Amino acid sequence: GSRRIEFFLGSADHIRYFTCRNTRPIHHTDSSALMIGGVAMPRICRIIFFVWLSWGWRTCASFVVTQSGVKTPFNVVLDTTCSDCQHWVSGQLKPLWNDQDFQQVILESFDLKFLAHSVTRHTQGPLLNKVLNCAQHQLETSVFVESLLCWEGNVDAWVPIPGSNRFQEHQLNVTNLMVQCMPRDALQNLATCAAENTSAIEVFSLPAGFNEVPWIVVGTNTYSMGGDDSGVYHLKNVLCQHAADNEKPASCSHSQSLITEHADLQS
Repeated sequence: GSRRIEFFLGSADHIRYFTCRNTRPIHHTDSSALMIGGVAMPRICRIIFFVWLSWGWRTCASFVVTQSGVKTPFNVVLDTTCSDCQHWVSGQLKPLWNDQDFQQVILESFDLKFLAHSVTRHTQGPLLNKVLNCAQHQLETSVFVESLLCWEGNVDAWVPIPGSNRFQEHQLNVTNLMVQCMPRDALQNLATCAAENTSAIEVFSLPAGFNEVPWIVVGTNTYSMGGDDSGVYHLKNVLCQHAADNEKPASCSHSQSLITEHADLQS
């Protein structure tokens, strides 16, 4: 029958769990060494194995794990030149992130990842989104989110055409934007990454059925303006529903009462 590899990588309180099929079983239960049949692999073997894992194995399912259990996937596809995406970041994500209790819930209960993908015709869109993908790839989650909030709050991609109700493209100084929003010690690496012609920095592929931004997937549920829009306009309620019971902040109790009241009205 089909065999599989099961192993853990990382520290004792924040590790990454992989499952790979069609190979001999490998089990790791101690965060300091990779175990094969109960025997710790030598350091050089672990290095070689990690390189193989990173570059040669493409059928592993990866889940971030904490001591409280598996984190819920929380994937967001956005376009930095999309006004609806900016509204979602500033109106939905930012208030939760600025609430220290809720920020802790996001970091501890969810595996938050972003994919910047161009959907508008803004000529600088690909570059702006590339910088964000490079930052997502290189920065710790908490550092990246802070940079994202600054970035989305300062990208004026479109400006009104005087005397009309239309908008026109506004050219941005991307270098200045990076200096303003990205960590100083990461600027050179981000600039180098943004200049490279690669998509390897994208942390996940476009979800099945994707057709607009923002496109949000929490657990196995998909949220968009054209479908179930609760994750677009009521992100707090959605995250409260998915967060582990012992990690929910007190504010989730109010959100749950609103959800129940809404359900009663619908019925």
